[in-house]
Amino acid sequence: MLSSYQTNSSLIAVTKVLIFYGYPFMLIFGNIGNALNVVLFLRKNLRTTSCNNYFLVSAFSNAIALNVAIMPLLYMESRHIEETILFCKFQGYVINAALQISRYLILMASFDRFALCSTNAYLRKFSTVRIARRYVIPSIIVIWLIIPFHVPVWITFEDNVCGFTGLIAHYELIYSIIMIGIIPPGLMFLFSLLIFRNLRLRQRRRQIHPFIVGNLIQPINETRQTRIKDQHVLAMLLVQVFAYVVSSTPYTISMFYVVLTNNYDINASLEHESRIIFVVYTANMFRFICPFISFYLFLLASKLYRREMLLIILHIYRRCIVLWEKLRAIFILIIILMI
Repeated sequence: MLSSYQTNSSLIAVTKVLIFYGYPFMLIFGNIGNALNVVLFLRKNLRTTSCNNYFLVSAFSNAIALNVAIMPLLYMESRHIEETILFCKFQGYVINAALQISRYLILMASFDRFALCSTNAYLRKFSTVRIARRYVIPSIIVIWLIIPFHVPVWITFEDNVCGFTGLIAHYELIYSIIMIGIIPPGLMFLFSLLIFRNLRLRQRRRQIHPFIVGNLIQPINETRQTRIKDQHVLAMLLVQVFAYVVSSTPYTISMFYVVLTNNYDINASLEHESRIIFVVYTANMFRFICPFISFYLFLLASKLYRREMLLIILHIYRRCIVLWEKLRAIFILIIILMI
């Protein structure tokens, strides 16, 4: 809890502003965005694409991470309530697992699009809804429910502060740097480059010789509608990858700063401790940028996604009109009976 520290007042004041204004903003718009992501990706026109299944499960994971991390923090800071060791262990494990599941689902979505545009026919078989739902998504969930078990085992609760101490703290920071700041963004960036490379190769090799089926002229091996849908999904993926790489870079730099400055030195000055607190809280905010902003990135990047969103709004509007007409008819009937 922030109030437990006796440190530089100006930095603590800035940190409290981030907590009481930044986190509620992320929580509200993040929950709205993730809920709309779930609704949209469950629509038939979107869920039939393998990549969108990764986005769907990622939205659930993002919602869990946002609510478990932010709601208790705001409640405890506003009521000046101290954490308990059990809640500390539970929260640390759930946040770690949920965020890692989300990150590595996006990573697998990147590989899915890379496989789809590959010239290797066997690799292209990976990019199917069946493979995503039956094998990849369950595997990612199980793996990242197991790996973070060190969090509840090693996390401690000393001086009303929930965290790691000693060598374990340095292990956790190095683990975070590698598993959050290096591997996911690095592989996402690599797969993005390979996607562009494969698209260029496929465009060069493609022969513009349509074949005729009856009176219909169709592109070889794919319809125009499928190509357009794949292009929109690729655009959604690339903006998500870009956002993750951009947001993970400051987080990685912050974690490097914490490791190199040895923040667990008991002789550290109050000014230094204030800087560490500020860096940690700010870095944690960067962790939740992608979970709260993904819906709005999809909306900006894809015309298909915007169209599906508009269809939902029109559907809700029509249902409201029908409901209003029924209520009005019932109200008129009641008035007539009373007269």
